[in-house]
Amino acid sequence: MRADRWLLLAVLVLGCGLWVLFAYCHGTAGLAFALPVSGSSVMLDLKTTGAPVLFGIPLTALGVVLLLVAIVSAIMAQFRGPYRTAHVKEPAVKPPVEPRA
Repeated sequence: MRADRWLLLAVLVLGCGLWVLFAYCHGTAGLAFALPVSGSSVMLDLKTTGAPVLFGIPLTALGVVLLLVAIVSAIMAQFRGPYRTAHVKEPAVKPPVEPRA
């Protein structure tokens, strides 16, 4: 299992899902600074309706699942041994040859 391929697929699907949800949304956003700092606030009101919801939510959920698969794959790859494609028959460094008498 290659973690980089899962990660690329997860980012692509998650990005598509969030793009569909945010590209067709209506809403407002607000930011208020105040002193003391405990009076500061952020307000985000997003609303997406119609077909984009039917495509955006499943794509986002699938992207999150694929991201979890990529994380598990990357963790498993850390505990695996080195991978060899062929059996090595002779050593890489040959012993020195003694001169003949």
